[in-house]
Amino acid sequence: MTEEKLAGLGYVFPERVNVLLVRNKEGEYSLTFTKFRNKKTKLENIKFSDTGAFFFDGSSVTCLGIYDFATFDDFYKEIDRLKAKWTSAKEVPAE
Repeated sequence: MTEEKLAGLGYVFPERVNVLLVRNKEGEYSLTFTKFRNKKTKLENIKFSDTGAFFFDGSSVTCLGIYDFATFDDFYKEIDRLKAKWTSAKEVPAE
């Protein structure tokens, strides 16, 4: 993802971003993110119920956090770090 592509999607830094962990039906994990519209509320006052997302294909989604990114570089580094941490995980089948 480049800064130009993000700008084309309406991301202009500084930006508040909701980072989501998605688990699809096959148990594979991926990251996605959305702009968090409310920039006036302090991060510590954001309710968990305001961070959710819904996918029509039945994927499970959870919020990893709301981040205030000052620059594209900050955004890219954090997304890279979160991808390395979370997308290497595989669902372990129950015995």
